Amino acid sequence: MQLTSGKKSLKHSSLFLLLILLLTTYLRISVLFIAPFIALILMDQLKFSLKATVIYLYVIIIIAYLLSFRHGFFLMNNLLSFYYILPLIIMIFCKPKGKDCDGLLQMLIYYLTIFTFISNIVGFIQYIRMPHDDSFSGFYGHFTVTQNGLSIINSVLFFYYFKHFQIYKRYVSLLLSGFFLVSTLMGFYGGGLIALLAALVLSFITFSLDKLVSLFVKLVAIFVLLYFLIGYISPRTLQYNKNIISRFWNQEKETMPRKLIAHYYYLTAYPSNVVDFLFGSGPGTYNSRSAFVVSSPEYFAEARIIKSQSQPFYFKNYAYSLWNARNTVQYQDGFMNQPFSSILTFLGEYGLVFTIAFLIFYYRQYLYVLNHPVVNPADQFLKDVYKFVSIFLILLFFLDNYAEYPEITILLILILKLAEGSLYLSKFTIDGK
Repeated sequence: MQLTSGKKSLKHSSLFLLLILLLTTYLRISVLFIAPFIALILMDQLKFSLKATVIYLYVIIIIAYLLSFRHGFFLMNNLLSFYYILPLIIMIFCKPKGKDCDGLLQMLIYYLTIFTFISNIVGFIQYIRMPHDDSFSGFYGHFTVTQNGLSIINSVLFFYYFKHFQIYKRYVSLLLSGFFLVSTLMGFYGGGLIALLAALVLSFITFSLDKLVSLFVKLVAIFVLLYFLIGYISPRTLQYNKNIISRFWNQEKETMPRKLIAHYYYLTAYPSNVVDFLFGSGPGTYNSRSAFVVSSPEYFAEARIIKSQSQPFYFKNYAYSLWNARNTVQYQDGFMNQPFSSILTFLGEYGLVFTIAFLIFYYRQYLYVLNHPVVNPADQFLKDVYKFVSIFLILLFFLDNYAEYPEITILLILILKLAEGSLYLSKFTIDGK
């Protein structure tokens, strides 16, 4: 693996080593408190520049925020939401410079591979000693989303090395890909597995009939294989996921998954008020992580300094009612009973205008990067990695409140930006500019 040299290499190597240590071990709890500073340091050290897109989205946010005052002033809710969302927007829509990204994606993946590999080995030992679906955590730990983040990291590494094998035909990459795929399965993150499969389909899909039929057959085979593999490794986990799926067939509201009820509540409550529908009820006032941290007595009870006794209207009536001490998720309920989704949060708290603008800008950026010319296998590899991680990230935003989980999103966005910058480097070399 060829890395950049000299002082620049040493600086970036130290930066990435510290970053991976923070994002893949028990230390990740600290990221909750320093996430914006991490984003700013990365922007500065990697020479990422702001794009006009950030300004446009910030203007929409300011307008929406001012309009939200008519519901009251929920300062802590607003500030905590801004603390996570504003740096996220900057990172997603910044522009890397190609000449400053040479070799950095490989360097980042190199450290990520080492730390995750060791963590997975520890996870296998943990599972052998005590086989249940929460025991595979390694050094990642059980804080907040337990090992879901570890499963997500394994998914990205699985794709990275699988694509590396496809393009460069190195069998060590195939072995690593298989190892990280098994580790992904051992995370027993059903929602993440769905997002992974969907991202794989959307990454590889073409519109010729023969390839679609071939892809369908392969997916059926994969599903059957996963069914028996999970059933063999952990029958309780298989039953857990079967129970999740069976809930979709029950139309009674009392037993309907709460994630679906949260969407139903949004469609019931927000469209009846045009201003709230278009511009939201205010940051941290509906079903975001910020809303639960500040306004829920049970969630993050130790963070007294940011707690508020008052509960925003939409949070109190349409989110807290679904997730509290008297109505929390129980074993075998599954992730579908957790009424969280970053896209739903954007719709409810920042409004339809912001959400549509965010998705349009995200898609335009995605197309812009993928439209860069491919002149060598390295370019195709970078494009494929960028495409997969872009799709995977946005699917995770639909799945849960990952926009406010910087310990997960910072890493994924950084991979995106380094892949994007490396493609710009290729174009820079071709154009001679």
